[in-house]
Amino acid sequence: MIPCGAYTLDKALTYLAKTGRFAFSGIKIYLFWITVHYITSHLYPHICADLSFYGFVTSAVYVMTPHCRALAWLQSTSQMAIQNMWMVLGAWFCAKLLPHVGNSENAVNSNKKKKEDYE
Repeated sequence: MIPCGAYTLDKALTYLAKTGRFAFSGIKIYLFWITVHYITSHLYPHICADLSFYGFVTSAVYVMTPHCRALAWLQSTSQMAIQNMWMVLGAWFCAKLLPHVGNSENAVNSNKKKKEDYE
């Protein structure tokens, strides 16, 4: 095995594989909600609120039908899911970056302590 800092190459590759699987599962969920939102955003105006005078008149009736209510629910739920995923991703990045941001003197002292631990 080739040492790679504090980790061996095998451990680093195992970590990357686990992280990749975890990220792929999140990406699948994100792609699902993007697809649902895209499809419902295009179906709702076509089915429930046609762009014509007839569509204008009938939209008051169609808005109460089960299929139009389902499309509206899917559209709003997918919008909230996508918004929440971006908020979680932003919070995760902040949690990862904030420990590295701050008083530069503390960062220098922290690096000195780490260096002393290895010596």
